Amino acid sequence: MRATTDDVVALRDVSMVFGAGSRAVVALDRVSLTVGSNETVALIGPSGCGKSTTLRIIAGLARPTSGEVTVRTAGEGQGGLSMMFQTPALFDWRTVRGNVMLPLEVAGVNRAVAREEADRLVKVVGLEGFADHRPFELSGGMQQRTAVARSLISNPRLLLLDEPFGSLDAITRDQMCNELSAICASRPIAVVLVTHSIAEAIFLADRIFVMSARPGRMIREVRVPMARPRSVDDRASEVWVKLESELRAALVQ
Repeated sequence: MRATTDDVVALRDVSMVFGAGSRAVVALDRVSLTVGSNETVALIGPSGCGKSTTLRIIAGLARPTSGEVTVRTAGEGQGGLSMMFQTPALFDWRTVRGNVMLPLEVAGVNRAVAREEADRLVKVVGLEGFADHRPFELSGGMQQRTAVARSLISNPRLLLLDEPFGSLDAITRDQMCNELSAICASRPIAVVLVTHSIAEAIFLADRIFVMSARPGRMIREVRVPMARPRSVDDRASEVWVKLESELRAALVQ
């Protein structure tokens, strides 16, 4: 596998070993993948297979034991990466607007400009009218909408998602997938999604990588032959049902 100039992320034969000697644990074994500049890639696999470790390596939060990592986050009108976790990690003393505009404030952007962009994104994620509310006044889904808006305000070229909707109920999860899918389809952004949900992976991704139990290896790559953004109604389609069956079979190998 060779990276191209269109790839935002390229991992080649990346391995990760924790500890040494008899206590060494191989978390990742020669993992390779690429993510294009306008592509969403999902990683699925059993707990402990190295999905989140892969995401941390891409984010620069962990250094692999061996292998090559290339991350290109500079682009025209874009730059950097954003990472979103399962918990929204909002500041209780800040309003929705204040939480969303925080990355721009840290970057030294004029406060009026940051506020205007925050209000725009608050509207995009369906929280119009809640900009002055604080996190404890919001539902779990609304808190995650706030986190989505915050992750997008810096106009990142790369968005990393680590089980972002895992703690939400099924209905709210579907709503968030709808919104995130539409947002990502409307802008040039590379996305890497870690999830345990096959349905979530099919809903959001262009390609899905299936990882084995530890040591984590890429055992299957599946392309999703459906245009984005997708609808929950697509779950009844023959293509969706076939994909879901294929991915379930790959996970039990």
